[in-house]
Amino acid sequence: MFEEVHQESRFRSSAQADELDSLAHVERVLHYLDKGLTCRLPVPGKVFALCIYNETADGIRYELQPADDISNQGDACTDDICRAIVLACDVFRETGSARAARLARAWSSFLRHVELRDRPGVYAPFVYGDGRLNIGGFNSRPPSKWAQGNVARAWSRLWQTFGDTHAEHQFWRVYRKDTPDLKAVANRVDGDLTAYEAAVASADPRATQQLRPRITRDVERILANREPKGYFADFRRGAEPQRLTGTVQLWGYHQLMAVARATRLLHRSDWIQPCIDTVETLIDPLLETTWPSLPYAWPVDEHGHPQAWPDAPPRWTGTAYHVSSLVAGLTELYLTTSDKAYAQRALHIAEWLHGANPTGESMYHPQFGGCYDGILDGWINRNMGAESSIEAGRAELYRFQCEVKAPSSLLSRRFGLADSTLPALQRDSKPGA
Repeated sequence: MFEEVHQESRFRSSAQADELDSLAHVERVLHYLDKGLTCRLPVPGKVFALCIYNETADGIRYELQPADDISNQGDACTDDICRAIVLACDVFRETGSARAARLARAWSSFLRHVELRDRPGVYAPFVYGDGRLNIGGFNSRPPSKWAQGNVARAWSRLWQTFGDTHAEHQFWRVYRKDTPDLKAVANRVDGDLTAYEAAVASADPRATQQLRPRITRDVERILANREPKGYFADFRRGAEPQRLTGTVQLWGYHQLMAVARATRLLHRSDWIQPCIDTVETLIDPLLETTWPSLPYAWPVDEHGHPQAWPDAPPRWTGTAYHVSSLVAGLTELYLTTSDKAYAQRALHIAEWLHGANPTGESMYHPQFGGCYDGILDGWINRNMGAESSIEAGRAELYRFQCEVKAPSSLLSRRFGLADSTLPALQRDSKPGA
């Protein structure tokens, strides 16, 4: 499979690739997801999946692997497929990419496959390579708070992007799992906001009668459970896992994205200050102290070690999902406020994928176009699973939105942040500095 990608690739050399614009990087990511990770499940009908892990020992030869890091999860993940559908739909809406449209529709076949026949609206979180649903593993029992929210996001994007009436029907019957996990709630808000846009565009009364009230309820839950310093929390107060009390994990930190977008679409100016507070009390301190290292969780101690794991080795990790979550939130806040400083922050963080990270190397494979799985203790993990490539594509798409809407003075390579409106930003600071 990867020989084929290498032979078909018309991609430029590693040095040249660094000069490609954000949309070209998105197309490279889609090419990798298409040629490198998409497979057809051996079941009746045409059902396409994305393989979870693609592992290597040398960065040249890769082998697809099932996920077994927590339990025997399987070969394909519903969350990955859903986020890939969201990416493909958004790319199509921005560029009209034929590949993006084809992939979005092909991957939607997976959602039809994993919906439980005896529980409409409930989706299996994982699937084995032979097509069997994994509904009994440690973290594979439906309904999954993450899978349900991400499925709603995917169906709503398909509805909005293609006017797909089947996707519209499926969106409305997705089971809404109650959860104290505010990241999962934020995913749900994002799906509802897309459906809200689609419903408003067609003068559908459900926009105001159903969607607006439930978006409001979910956003107000996020607002009501902020951390004492002011930034959005990961869990409802009192329901945090013990070791995570008072901390947030930066991967999948979708609360800022969801609330900022809701503020704009629902015209709720009273929701904007908590978004600003989150930037000032979470993102700015991170950029001023630990950047370009990305701690797994925040806050950190005086050595930059996440306080959520006081007894663990002081390991540093960072992935595209850390980057995309922050870039998405900052971009949505920029689109909501028109404050260029948020675009600057988003562009600055997105550069982590292009070498503004502890290794100084691009996170993209020069031939295959996928994104490496992350940086751990200053070393690149050159595996290329689905999540990292999907989220890198999301970060690039948000980077594009900042670039095309921001004045040209913001868009020099490396973005000239030393002369920006963020004078305190320490671009080259290291942990413990």
